[in-house]
Formats: sequence, C-alpha cells, structure tokens
Amino acid sequence: MYSHDLIITTFNSDDYIKNIIKVIEKNYYIFTHFFIIDDHSRKSFFLKLKKEIKTFKKVSLLRNSNNFGVSFARNRGINLSKSKYISFLDPDDYFHPQKAEIVTHFLNSHKPKVLFHNYEIKEKKLHTIFKNYKEESIQIHQHFIYLFKSIYVTPAFTCERELLKKINGYNESYRYAEDLDLYIRLRGETPFHFINLKLVKICSLYSKGYSKKNLSSNQKQMRKNIIIILKKSLKTTKNKEKLFFLLAVLVNHIKKFFILFRN
Repeated sequence: MYSHDLIITTFNSDDYIKNIIKVIEKNYYIFTHFFIIDDHSRKSFFLKLKKEIKTFKKVSLLRNSNNFGVSFARNRGINLSKSKYISFLDPDDYFHPQKAEIVTHFLNSHKPKVLFHNYEIKEKKLHTIFKNYKEESIQIHQHFIYLFKSIYVTPAFTCERELLKKINGYNESYRYAEDLDLYIRLRGETPFHFINLKLVKICSLYSKGYSKKNLSSNQKQMRKNIIIILKKSLKTTKNKEKLFFLLAVLVNHIKKFFILFRN
C-alpha cells in the first residue's frame, strides 16, 4: 500500500473540531500522517484544537505566523509531507465512511497521478454504502468541462506529492479559486482519473447549512479570481484550446453578473 498523507487546513474552525477529530479517528490506520495547518486562527481555537489532537501520534499541528491564505497553508503541508500521495480536507467538509478505503484501493490498483471522485452538497446525506466498489470503472478525464462546471473539488482530490512539487503546488497569490488554477496546471501534466462515487459532502454557498465561518466564503471574490485565472490561461494555452478558455471566460462573466444581481 502506498504512503498517503492528509492535509487539513483550519482558520477559526471552532464549529468543525468534532469533524476533524472524527476524520482522524476513522482513518487513523489508513493515512500515513495527518498535517493540520492552521492559518493563524485565534489563539483560543488553536489551543483547543491542540488539546483535542494531543493523543494522536500521527498528527502534526502547525500554526502559520500570519493569515497567509489556504494556498500557503496547503503548500506548507505539501512541503512537510514525504508520502507518495496527498489528499486534502477543509474542516467544513465531511468524508464518507469508506472514502479513504475506496481511494486507497484505486491508488493501488490503477496508480494514477491525479485522482478525483464525485461529491455531494451539504444538505444531502451520504447514506449509500458501496459494497461492490472494486467493480466500479475508473474514468479518464481529458476534456474541458471543469472550466464551466465544478466537477472537481479539493476534498475529492488526491495527487502524487512529486507532481504537486513539480508544478510548485498552489499559487499563493490566490486566496480564492486557487483549486481551478491548480487543476489547469495539473491538466497540462497528466490526465485526471475519476471515480463516479460520492465520497465527500461539501459545504455549498447555496445550501441551508452555509456558514460565514467557512474557509472560502466569498463567492463574489471567487468568481472574480476565476475570470482572472481563465484570462491568464487564455494567453498561454495552445491555439486549439483557446476557444474553450474564451468560452469559459464568457460563461463566468455571466455567472458573475447573476451573483451581483442576486446580492
């Protein structure tokens, strides 16, 4: 079985400490190590989290010296890791009980450089237990649909550590939409493998459970950064691919208008 670390980023995530501990407990013997990178939360939150995880030997908790953003925090975890693979978790997202088990199976059986799986939004529940997941076919994604629709999310993402290092990890100048920038750069290196199983429940801005305490809660700024990233990619991409990025810029400008109108 390949070594596999989980990087968890936190920022004043008081409401989600129980979820962090649950993920660690349920997956303690599957992940090689857990890195919790706190992005300079209140000292009271940090000390509370430190107390909760003190009994876990395979957990490292580090606090950034300032609030540098989630990209910086994830990169710090990537640089500390020595494992073959890395997965990620934001504290307001929830793992399916079989997530780590299923991901581990596909990492060992297919040896992908980049692996994604499907996800569910927060107001729905991850009821299904996958008894025959080993029979699930793994898809290869080489298209551009992710420029228009969010089919990939951070807690459903596993990647070879060396590949993340090769592309210099997350762009630390982006506090929002940093995942899209990463996926565009990764796609230039390798196809994405995808499992069509809903193994994580994410917080949606439009779900009933949405909270201002979430790490990436500024939808307006996120949409702005998406457009910036797409325009930057439009300038550097190959001619035959420019049309997709141009269309994505136009579509996201329309989405930005609807966000402004709704607010």
